Amino acid sequence: MVREAHFRAVNEANPRNQRRGEYRNLCVRKVEIIHVNTRDDRDQDEYTARISAHARLLATQAGAIVHRDEFVKAWVEFRTFHRAEKSWYLSEILPRDAAVVLFEGTRPLTRLTAAARATASRG
Repeated sequence: MVREAHFRAVNEANPRNQRRGEYRNLCVRKVEIIHVNTRDDRDQDEYTARISAHARLLATQAGAIVHRDEFVKAWVEFRTFHRAEKSWYLSEILPRDAAVVLFEGTRPLTRLTAAARATASRG
């Protein structure tokens, strides 16, 4: 997947480029599972969560501050996780504006079926 490869490349480049992001006063307000994609091959399973939070962001490069929020800011982002054997790994982070196109009108899953709960508890 192209987006997953890009995400991995950026994540691996940040330490080499001495980039670091720090959230201060972080408060996760709500996490909603909005999309589940189960496949016959369990390693292809994925889910997307909408995360609503607020914090102050401090970004540095080589120890120098390149961005600092003066006040707490609220944001929404979408994180997609993929299964690999018995673990789930973060594969993509989408900001709200990009994800709205994909998930507009999607309501969060509010109840899991007994089968889904059993599957989730197996890892």
